[in-house]
Amino acid sequence: MATSTSRQVERLCVLVHPLCYEPHAGEPDFVAKYADYLDYERFVKQRWLDRIRDMGDGDALVICGNAPDVLERAEHAVGDRVFGVSDTITHQPELWDTLLSDEAKAGLGRDLLAMHWRNGFGWDSNTVGQPVIARGWAERIRRTFEERGLTFDPASLHAEGWGESFEGCVANYTRYLGAYLGLIEPIEVQFDLCVPDARFLFDAELQGVVSMDRAVRCYLWTTGEAQIAWFHRAFAEIGDPELTAWVAVDDMRIEVRDNRQLLWPGRDSALEMRDGELGIPVGDRCYVCARNAGPDEFRAAMSGATVTEKGRVE
Repeated sequence: MATSTSRQVERLCVLVHPLCYEPHAGEPDFVAKYADYLDYERFVKQRWLDRIRDMGDGDALVICGNAPDVLERAEHAVGDRVFGVSDTITHQPELWDTLLSDEAKAGLGRDLLAMHWRNGFGWDSNTVGQPVIARGWAERIRRTFEERGLTFDPASLHAEGWGESFEGCVANYTRYLGAYLGLIEPIEVQFDLCVPDARFLFDAELQGVVSMDRAVRCYLWTTGEAQIAWFHRAFAEIGDPELTAWVAVDDMRIEVRDNRQLLWPGRDSALEMRDGELGIPVGDRCYVCARNAGPDEFRAAMSGATVTEKGRVE
């Protein structure tokens, strides 16, 4: 609860792992391979700086990663309502005693058991790496807010996710960070303030973001050749079941791909078609593309998808 001397934060912006490419700008071999990513990152970085410049008294910014020049400019513009977080509790055992509260420690224990309850012994440590780190970030944010006399209302805070990559670290960390901060509404990932992994999104025009059941967000883009959709799980805890979005294909010629390869159609595709509906994993890098559908038809099909727990029919 706010005191007479505390300052209320109404909007929290979380900048995740910014500037993955800029530190390598002087390496010719790297630039030859990633020049387009470097150019796009520079473009998005300017957007970060523009948004930071326009921040108001109710805004705060947390930079989760190493971006000293962005942090310096942000501190000049926003003051002590901006700070950097560099904790990685998976690699810093000392943080168990110096950072984590008893509640956070108990939460980590529940997370570990939740993975066993869901998957038995059939999971690897990569599954929990980002959520565990996000729990540490949540602890650092709470502690720094308290030290600086900042407070927020979990029921009304508006939170945004920026950074790199859009469908990777930003999506994965923020879905858990929102839960560990106790927010009622998810941290909404802002595509225009992110660098995507998928090159084909560099020139895509965002048509909108549709809110769906189970805190799923459907991002919709259009290009000169295709309509594109991506289903993002905006809010989750480690033990939550995986989700599938069932899309009515009808006469649309659908392709599903990640940023590297075609996932559907294909003889050995892991995706499932059931009664004319194609099951799209939610939260993975699974982009739905249609080349013979207009924006309205495509939007209706994607936003009308039924979201179920993986393996369940509803």
